[in-house]
Amino acid sequence: LKSHAVSNPKGIIQLESVVKDSARFLLRHVSYNDKIVWIKENETHCTFELVPLQVKLKNVNISAYQRKRNSPSLSSVVLSRKDIEQLPSHFGETDIIKILEIQPGVIRTNELNPALNVRGGSGGHNSFVLDGQPIFNPNHLLGILSTFNADLLESANLVKDGYHPKLGGSLSSFIHVKNRIGNKQKLTGKMGIGLLSSRLSLEGPVVDNKVSFLFGIRRSYFDLFAKSYNKINDGKKDFSPLPEYNFQDLQLKLHSKINQRWFAEVEMFRSSDKLDLLKEGNDKRLITNWSNQFVGFHVKHYSNSSFNAHFISGLGTYKFDLNRDHNNLLRVDSKTNVWNNKLEFVQKTSEKLETSGGVFFDLFNFQYKNKLSDTDVVLKENNSNKNAAYCGAYVNFKYEFLKKLIFNFGGRLNYYKQDTWINEFSPRLSCTYKMKEDLTLNLNYGVTHQFNHLLSTYGMNLPNDIWYPSNSKIPSEQAHQLALSIEKVWANRFVFRVSSFVKDMKNVIDYSDGTDLLFKKVEDEVLFGVGKSKGIELEIDWNLKKLHTSLFYTLSDTWRKFEEINNGSKFNPPYDIKHTINFLSRFQISDKLSCSASWCYASGQSVSFPIGAIVVQGAGPEIADSEIVPIYGKRYNVRMPSTHRLDISLKYSKTQKKGRSIFSVGVYNVYNRSNPYFIYFDTEKNENGSRRFLPKQKALIPFLPTINYTYEFN
Repeated sequence: LKSHAVSNPKGIIQLESVVKDSARFLLRHVSYNDKIVWIKENETHCTFELVPLQVKLKNVNISAYQRKRNSPSLSSVVLSRKDIEQLPSHFGETDIIKILEIQPGVIRTNELNPALNVRGGSGGHNSFVLDGQPIFNPNHLLGILSTFNADLLESANLVKDGYHPKLGGSLSSFIHVKNRIGNKQKLTGKMGIGLLSSRLSLEGPVVDNKVSFLFGIRRSYFDLFAKSYNKINDGKKDFSPLPEYNFQDLQLKLHSKINQRWFAEVEMFRSSDKLDLLKEGNDKRLITNWSNQFVGFHVKHYSNSSFNAHFISGLGTYKFDLNRDHNNLLRVDSKTNVWNNKLEFVQKTSEKLETSGGVFFDLFNFQYKNKLSDTDVVLKENNSNKNAAYCGAYVNFKYEFLKKLIFNFGGRLNYYKQDTWINEFSPRLSCTYKMKEDLTLNLNYGVTHQFNHLLSTYGMNLPNDIWYPSNSKIPSEQAHQLALSIEKVWANRFVFRVSSFVKDMKNVIDYSDGTDLLFKKVEDEVLFGVGKSKGIELEIDWNLKKLHTSLFYTLSDTWRKFEEINNGSKFNPPYDIKHTINFLSRFQISDKLSCSASWCYASGQSVSFPIGAIVVQGAGPEIADSEIVPIYGKRYNVRMPSTHRLDISLKYSKTQKKGRSIFSVGVYNVYNRSNPYFIYFDTEKNENGSRRFLPKQKALIPFLPTINYTYEFN
């Protein structure tokens, strides 16, 4: 027949124009021997076992670039399992969030701020999803490491534009992370020991070729060192205790092959952090805990080569609590519960048309309890318990014209209910034109709506945030984005990609000066305004025989406007970073040894700086005591200094009889750059007795070496 077909990533093969008669087929896979089989006219289900191909070759180097031919967006970031394994280590571990944060259009306001800001959005405008289940806070303390265990991952995907209609509920970006399926034939595993944490992962069959498991656990042990140090030095003069901090991650995934058409998965996830700050002889302290956890259920059905359907359901909880003992007792408890359900399908209507759609239904419960007391006397108290429902449907049509022009068009109907119904429609449109084999043009337009809002309760970089629903007084946030991308490839080794975007936002949230979200109603404290972000993103990739290098650059401008802030004039928020440059390079020195380096630069963020100061008499216990108090003018009126940093790592791997050993060393902040974490003010006395009010900056992470050992066994 001279016809052929290649399976998609899910293993589905669709062969067009086959006569309705018995036919002979050739099955071919790069890792197995070829096999010729006969399939009868009325056969609807066949199973064939291929024999592994064993060939001994000399060393062969193969280089290729994975083209994003059918992706709705050229600017999306896709990391496969192979990509993740080759990522440079960060603090001795591979962390996908650290790679995503250096991509064009993605910034962090400083190196220890856990929030990702994508194309002018705030930290709460992103959706993190692990195997279909939402993760409300994907970071451990200060964003040093993420909750995603790289030893378990199959892929990671960051979507900044070209949103498929199935993506909704967030304003700026969608980060989808997928754990792989456990090995169904044999037991394998991996264990690693580093300076910050240790980890263990196992996978193997529960029922051979039917049911498999994937298990991972990770724990830090900085708290063990801190407790010993604090105990040894307790009682010494001018002793400042170390903070006692630890995190734990635990994951389990069961995958079952019911038959050739039905598959089921059950997954459990828990990530928890605890921070204990001790001060001044342990009589003042702050203890805070936060955790993510969920149980998910996933069913996949493939009725034939052109139709498949998925059902996802899960229960998840995000908790945060804080206890502060400083002059008075402050207790903060926050909990967000979610039950999410989604049914989706994909139908290959013809060779040119593919239809996908689905329905979703989510239930939310938002709780917080705040109490300020002096021993047994309650000074202030504020409680809230709100329920919300989010449901709707979506559809998308993908049409391929002459194998050069691909259209994706569809929409998403959103219905949200707290104390009133909110109805919104999100249209989506994408067009990809393959002008030549090595030149591609991509145009995207999309509208996004966000109904759950992240409210920061303090100025510190802890996950002490409240998620709050839209209602009759708090509308949904909305963004319209138009993006254009061009990609040029030379000899499958050098890739040049440039993207530009314009994003208009309305109903974005901020707060007036002196806002207290702990003991007042949220509806009475938040402000609503408009915003805009625009920018140009540049990406250069070149892949030589042993050297792979990437260069990312972003030029952007972001502003907000609120009638109640800065007299209604526009201002640049802290996540308006004009210039970012990120350089990432990996060199394969030999089969066993590789070296990687990354350098990042970001122009300064905007901060609120005093315009003057006054002397307040009687500020201390004595009437003659005085204190200098700053006077603030407009918000975000000064730019902080730019930041830059160089990290390097060296990885050595050796194959052994029953596994492989991997030894990695690295240095964070090689040239010890003091990047400002925050600015504070201090007073200095002159010789004549007068005093000066001086700004100073604080840097947290200096030159820091790291080491990690990993052993894979099979």
